[in-house]
Amino acid sequence: MKRFLSLLLATVMVFSLLAVNTVVFAEDAPAYDAEVLNTDGEKAADLNLSDLCVSWNDSAAKMAAWDGYTIKLLKDVTLTSQVILVENITIDGNGFKLTATGRLFDFATDATQLGDNLNNNNEMTFKTLTIKNLRAEAKEIVAPYYGTVVLEEGNDMLSTGAMFSCARNNGAHFIFNGGTYTASGSSGRVLTTGNANDAEGILFDIYGGKFVSKDGGIIAQLNTGCTLDVYGGEFVDQTSSVIIDMTYGKPDFCDKILVNIYGGYFHAKHWNRIMTVLGGTMNFYNGVVENLNRGDGDLFTVRNNAKLNVCGGRIIHAANGSADMADGVEDGIQNQNGGLTTPAGWDALPQTLTGASVRLVAGSEGIRFESRIPAALTALAEGLADEGTEVSYGTLIVPTATIAEQAYLNMNTLRMLGLEEGKDYVDIVAKDGITVDGEGNVHLRAALVNIRDANFDLELSAVSYIRYVKNGHTVTVCSDYVAADHSRSMSYVAQKALEDVKDTADAVYCYQDENGKYSRYTNEQRAVLKSYLPTV
Repeated sequence: MKRFLSLLLATVMVFSLLAVNTVVFAEDAPAYDAEVLNTDGEKAADLNLSDLCVSWNDSAAKMAAWDGYTIKLLKDVTLTSQVILVENITIDGNGFKLTATGRLFDFATDATQLGDNLNNNNEMTFKTLTIKNLRAEAKEIVAPYYGTVVLEEGNDMLSTGAMFSCARNNGAHFIFNGGTYTASGSSGRVLTTGNANDAEGILFDIYGGKFVSKDGGIIAQLNTGCTLDVYGGEFVDQTSSVIIDMTYGKPDFCDKILVNIYGGYFHAKHWNRIMTVLGGTMNFYNGVVENLNRGDGDLFTVRNNAKLNVCGGRIIHAANGSADMADGVEDGIQNQNGGLTTPAGWDALPQTLTGASVRLVAGSEGIRFESRIPAALTALAEGLADEGTEVSYGTLIVPTATIAEQAYLNMNTLRMLGLEEGKDYVDIVAKDGITVDGEGNVHLRAALVNIRDANFDLELSAVSYIRYVKNGHTVTVCSDYVAADHSRSMSYVAQKALEDVKDTADAVYCYQDENGKYSRYTNEQRAVLKSYLPTV
């Protein structure tokens, strides 16, 4: 009987738990797709997205009071037609997913400015669509009409067609601050201006994010008068398509294509051209272009009336046994029309010296890294810099474990990892400790001082940089990074300093230690060095 009662009790408990969970689930299931939040973050309305899958005018009437509001998803949603947005609006995916077989969003400045007034651009006030924390899968994500689209961190999007496109005169401004964007399928690409050869004034600004092509390319069909500025991000081609394709359409417009690359990491996993410059002008100021397959072939192609100006960065190529481009820029560039220019000093890089040392200044002891900036690089930066701006130098220091899986350590790496200056890394701008040798090379000494006791064994990585402003944008060119050469801990350099002794005294090694050897450090300084060693 007792066993029966215990089994009965257990059964009742199980059913009770199931019943409670079922009720909670039913109560938590949202009745609407999303909620609309006002500018103070307060709920203003409930919304089913299908209510905005209507005509431009109907959508405008629905959203008339929502200027500056946020549409926050409450669940995954599958749509059969595109959502039409006509106000300054933020889409907060809240981690949920939108799925569509066609286009996901249409975005316009205002419904009343469409139709017959479509090309009266000077009278239009651009509005902004911001998308964040959204998972999405569709043939296309958004096509704006005279508006700005801002893509933020937390987005994870997949398209089988043109993910973001605009083919209208003065038609759009795209700004990427983060997120992951994957183009899949032969017609899939992340950014395109489409086939409207008479369009111009389209702007793309890429500050960060990860962009992946599985077949059709990443930034393709740039055949209109558009401007693309790349400040950072990671661009990965997984097949044999082109990462940036400046194509050649109607000459009056495609000659106006302008691409400025100030940073970023562009790499292909199979042999292919990474960038084709067939129309307009590309200026490559900084960044890394690399064929991970290390096969022969051209990474850049320059044809027709196009121009390619390589002013810096790293173009890593394996053709003819070359590990990089330092022995000849032509190795990785098909310069068919003679449109390639490479200013003197373009392939020079800052050089962080191997190892580190101890700074022993009373009250500000620490670990010190030293660097060399070639004179040719300084001259190049001064020639490129905007008028009225100055060239500066410095050193980035970051815990090695933070960037252990990264191929490079530079400002783009830190941005991609979402690291915060002063908290996750330090940027030591050189003010003191700068010397210039007889050949004009700049030498830097940067120290991280007052390290906490708990961090004495922490491995720190360092790279040096030269920094200048071009077209109003800060360009930071960093040295190459090799962990074995450029990563040290405070305890390691202190131990090496203590071991740096000689059997006989001289003008430098003039302090006898406890073992009868001669050190360059006084008894007081050796006591400081010993304080950094691990305690047993």
